[in-house]
Amino acid sequence: MSKKNEIAKNEAVPGALALNDVEIDDMFGDSAPDESTPLSFNNYSIMRESAQFAIGEDDYAKTLTGHILYKHCAKQYYTTEFDPSNPSAPDCYSTNGIKPADNCEAVQCEGLCCSCKWSQYGTADKGEGKACKDTIRFLFMPEGSVLPVTIIAPPTSLSKKGPLQSWLNSVMNDVAKAFTAIGKTNRNGGPIVDYWWAKVELSLEKKTFDGGEASILKIKTLDVVTPETDEGIIAARAIHQARQSFKDVYINELTAHVEATDSEAPAAEAPVQTNETGGFNDEGLGDDQLI
Repeated sequence: MSKKNEIAKNEAVPGALALNDVEIDDMFGDSAPDESTPLSFNNYSIMRESAQFAIGEDDYAKTLTGHILYKHCAKQYYTTEFDPSNPSAPDCYSTNGIKPADNCEAVQCEGLCCSCKWSQYGTADKGEGKACKDTIRFLFMPEGSVLPVTIIAPPTSLSKKGPLQSWLNSVMNDVAKAFTAIGKTNRNGGPIVDYWWAKVELSLEKKTFDGGEASILKIKTLDVVTPETDEGIIAARAIHQARQSFKDVYINELTAHVEATDSEAPAAEAPVQTNETGGFNDEGLGDDQLI
């Protein structure tokens, strides 16, 4: 009998063939997403009628738990009425809510989006809304997943007094308090306010508008990941690696407009939002400016 088989069958040597920590680290320590082919993130659509997320073919979820790796404002303008059965790229769009993207086919304004006539209330074909639709896009990492997904908050979710804006206003405080409590600051000695450390729950609620009903996006902070324990360190490393790995891929997709035709329907089909219910800020959101 060979020495190898002798070890394999020797019950007196438990775990003789098991990998030790050094071998595991050597084999898997540099594990990273395969970059040989481009990634394309799935979009979890918001269903208007049932207040659910469409997460796959005939697969739906009422709530999602995980971390938001990246968020940014966006705008879409169509010169003709959007056809959900035959989706196409918008004629003019912005990936930061500030100015049109450089590769727009039919740019409607040369300056800032906020000065464009189509970004003013009352320019929509129906109702008092804007012809150019405001959205907020999220790169979201569902709990237990290794790939993030995209979620688009439509115009009807962007009310100043709505649950989404409430979370956007509060999440930085939630994160700052959690890190301050353990004595952690950023490199400049200031508070840590990065929203991606917040473990959140995404849900939807139905709301009635003049043009019909729509599902409103809600976000609730469940916890904040901090490197206070071994478990927290592992979780923090995973979130940091995911953000590092996928943020640039996502931005490149936007720049190339790869996903421009994927699902603009949730924003375009939503009931018209009036100035009284809509509170979108054309200046953008915090540090997430894609110029």
